[in-house]
Amino acid sequence: MVYSTVVATQQRQFNSLWEKIKDVEEGRVAQWLNNIPHDKWTLLYDKGRRWGDMTKNMVEIFNGVLKGARGLPIIALVQLSFYRSNSYFLIRRQDGQAHLASGAGFTPTIDAKLHGLRQLDDSYESVMFHDRLGVFEVSCRTNSYRGHSSTRELHVVDLGSRSYTYNEWRIYHSP
Repeated sequence: MVYSTVVATQQRQFNSLWEKIKDVEEGRVAQWLNNIPHDKWTLLYDKGRRWGDMTKNMVEIFNGVLKGARGLPIIALVQLSFYRSNSYFLIRRQDGQAHLASGAGFTPTIDAKLHGLRQLDDSYESVMFHDRLGVFEVSCRTNSYRGHSSTRELHVVDLGSRSYTYNEWRIYHSP
């Protein structure tokens, strides 16, 4: 339950899970967590600084870079981590350049997300507020956690300033 709260990307999800945490151990867990600033342990409040990665994921990434490096002298360890990191970024830059040269607008990951969202078209409605600036309000139907009713969640998309209020895309630095 705490992990689900940590990785929640929407305020509604976070609030619902937080209420459940308040009931655990007579509120001692919530009290302990409240002593830590929310931006230090939640994706919702970190303002995109982690790019969606929590500590566990980052440790696994570093372990992957240093795989097979046990017992190496420190200079060799530093060189190994440098060359592996450099290779990682070189490959990704080449992939990015090839993708741009192909004329594709977005990366395959974003294209897949957009395709998935298109499947949910009937649950989304948009209202244009300014046609020249490209300002829209997007509302999506969400089911309550108890399944009794659905609510509408509102997001603002401003194409002119390239901003939006949908947290998940901001957390993962998607366009």
